[in-house]
Amino acid sequence: HCTGLTGITIPATVTTICNYAFYYCGNLEKVTFAGNAVTTVGDNAFSRCTALTGVTLPASLQSLGGGAFYNCTALERVNIPASLISAGGSLYGPFSGCSALTNVTFDAGCTAIPPYLFARCPGIAEINLPSGITSIGAYAFYQCGNLARIDIPATVDTIGYDAFYGCSSLQSVVIPDAVTTIESYTFYGCSSLSSVDLGLGVTTIRGNAFSGCTALENITLPAQLTTVESYAFSGCTSLTSVTIPRALTESASSGGYLFTGCDNLTTVIFENGVTRIPDSFLRGCRGITEVVLPQTLTAIGQNAFYECSSLARIDIPASVDTIGRSAFYNCSSLPSITIPAAVTAIEDFTFSDCTVLETVALPATLTSIGNYAFSRCPALEALTLPASLSSLGYGAFENDTALSSVEIPKSLTYAGGS
Repeated sequence: HCTGLTGITIPATVTTICNYAFYYCGNLEKVTFAGNAVTTVGDNAFSRCTALTGVTLPASLQSLGGGAFYNCTALERVNIPASLISAGGSLYGPFSGCSALTNVTFDAGCTAIPPYLFARCPGIAEINLPSGITSIGAYAFYQCGNLARIDIPATVDTIGYDAFYGCSSLQSVVIPDAVTTIESYTFYGCSSLSSVDLGLGVTTIRGNAFSGCTALENITLPAQLTTVESYAFSGCTSLTSVTIPRALTESASSGGYLFTGCDNLTTVIFENGVTRIPDSFLRGCRGITEVVLPQTLTAIGQNAFYECSSLARIDIPASVDTIGRSAFYNCSSLPSITIPAAVTAIEDFTFSDCTVLETVALPATLTSIGNYAFSRCPALEALTLPASLSSLGYGAFENDTALSSVEIPKSLTYAGGS
């Protein structure tokens, strides 16, 4: 609160500027570091120095505290020393609230953007990262709402979680080939992000990585992608189509609900070579009208198309021998289905609440229909149970109010039960 202070020179003997050292020095216009001795600038050390327009940080600096220059609203330029290891914390960066900060330079030799460095820095619209950078830390650009462009150098191999969370003006991003993992929430809420180029090295996309990217219209998933965790693309309301690579579905670590809330996602194509659709893979994708399945497919996982309420047609390949529990639960636009001959069991709730389902073709090899498998299918008028059927689960056709007749095969040995 030294309101009369307009300039300060930090002597070469000083190594640490403590927390709140120059807090609220509202008329401080110039800070000079004599020599390269300072290694630490503490939390809120220059916070609310609203007259400070620029600062040259010493080459010795290793740590910048949270809010070190918080709300220095006149600060326009700053350099980032190559020696800097840590910055900010608790979702606040050293330059949070610096609304005029637009000129950022990186000293020669910089190899990393520390976590939180530019978190909640509203002034930055564009930033040029030097080619030597190899990592971008967690929360590095967290809620930089005006950041519209960033070119990530090809040398970058690591991008931390939440790195670009809430960068609502960011329009496009190219992920370098050296990056293997897109961490959780990395681009969460980037509502202007319309173009994403995933590098050839990406094998893993963590949960919610692109959730809420409402401008994203298409995404090309790389062939080597093996893991996509739950909600990775949830709420991407402009996404209209997606092609699923073979490697992804073969991985047991792929999560469900990948595209839930993608209300305009109408077409999903599974590449030739895909053998299984993981559990809950397209669960809650209410906009999907068409799914293209390859002839190599053998298994459809539990809840795979659960509540895909706009799905009007799906041709299950003859190669499929397993359809999981609740796989087509509440597919309320599906009028007909043909079960392949290789399938011997319809699991519990598989077609429950398919309210317009009129035609079901069951294979002659079917031996079991699970509990509530076709319950609440009020449009189903007739059904031929195969002579091979030996087990009929509880409530298998419960509340199928249009079903007027059914012939029970001699092979049936079990029906219902608690």
